[in-house]
Amino acid sequence: MMASEHRDMDPVQLAEMLGESIQRIDRLFAFKRRINHVLIGLAVTICLDIAITITLVLFFNTLHNAQLSACHTANSTRRDQIVIWEGIVNKFGAKRPTPAQAKKNKEFLAFVGQTFKPINCSNLYGR
Repeated sequence: MMASEHRDMDPVQLAEMLGESIQRIDRLFAFKRRINHVLIGLAVTICLDIAITITLVLFFNTLHNAQLSACHTANSTRRDQIVIWEGIVNKFGAKRPTPAQAKKNKEFLAFVGQTFKPINCSNLYGR
């Protein structure tokens, strides 16, 4: 309606129209508040998701590095085992072994080398 049309209207009708308009505006503001709460909740959820993702990445990166470190330590221990067994065979074995004893020593040291061979940490854990 145009402003000139409102001059001819009954004041009661104008008051009713104004009341309806105010109610519509109130409903729009209430809707806006609900939307704002939803948007705030969405922003908080996204921030929490990012924080949790970063935490998990850091945790699993630390875990992965610990696994690699443990693997390298195990390889060092495996090398030490080979050295120990070679030392035992050389120190306590016959000074001049017979061909049969030399063959047994060689087979035993091959077994020790196979048993304590290093693990390929890169293949096992990546990187």
